[in-house]
Amino acid sequence: MRYPIGAGTLYESSKTVLKQKIESGFSSQKPLDINSVSSLFVPNGSYNDLFDLYVRGYSQLFSIPTSTTFVILSPNSLKRGKPVAMSDEDWLTPFGKAVFDSEFAESIKSHSSLIEFDNTPNLYETSAEVQLPFISSIVMNPRIVVLSISLNDLSIVNDVVNAIETSSSLLKKEIILIGASDFVSSESQADANSITDSLLDFMNSCDQSNFKNFVNKIDSTKEVVNSSVFLIPYVYSLRKGFKPMVLGKKIIPTGIKDQAKSYVSIVYYK
Repeated sequence: MRYPIGAGTLYESSKTVLKQKIESGFSSQKPLDINSVSSLFVPNGSYNDLFDLYVRGYSQLFSIPTSTTFVILSPNSLKRGKPVAMSDEDWLTPFGKAVFDSEFAESIKSHSSLIEFDNTPNLYETSAEVQLPFISSIVMNPRIVVLSISLNDLSIVNDVVNAIETSSSLLKKEIILIGASDFVSSESQADANSITDSLLDFMNSCDQSNFKNFVNKIDSTKEVVNSSVFLIPYVYSLRKGFKPMVLGKKIIPTGIKDQAKSYVSIVYYK
């Protein structure tokens, strides 16, 4: 069992307070006119700073089947453990247990040349954990597969996407991919904002016929913090005919000189 390490710091430790906060956030959102969702890209930081971006993303998932498995893609910031590590544990959340989908995980691993079972990254990394209160507010005791990725490499993106796509087809799984990370890191708030806007504009200009241009752009932009985590939901979704919609953006100072990071909320929809 993976126990929470971010409660009380990154999000409220009181189940009652947290439940009220999330329900209030969801009730403030107007539903978008979309038919289905394949993936989200959402922040991985404190609810105090980024709550509105979380809510905008997760509020698009209320119509999904309760049998959905959530594939959470997390950076491995400290680079401990395997480069592409898959958790094989259930995760305890303030609202109950998120259940490890062992059948789906084993299939993904068997169709990947890079993924290995390893719980080490999640001893220290909270990116996946902070998603679970939102997911558990939508689906009780959700099924999950958590992948922690320490390297930015297109070969990882393609390997993981292929493995997920093949496994979901073979097992006829309803899945949602969740990319959980900061987006751009730069030397100033102005630079973080302009680079983020430029990349998002480019993303919106691409479609199924030329989306690889955006993949190469992200891969070559050094300010994108965790490009593999960002690109896996993007590539998976564009291959399946879904398109991105940016739901929000926020620039947060890091506290180191003038440096800042951007966080975005993106839904991939039809």
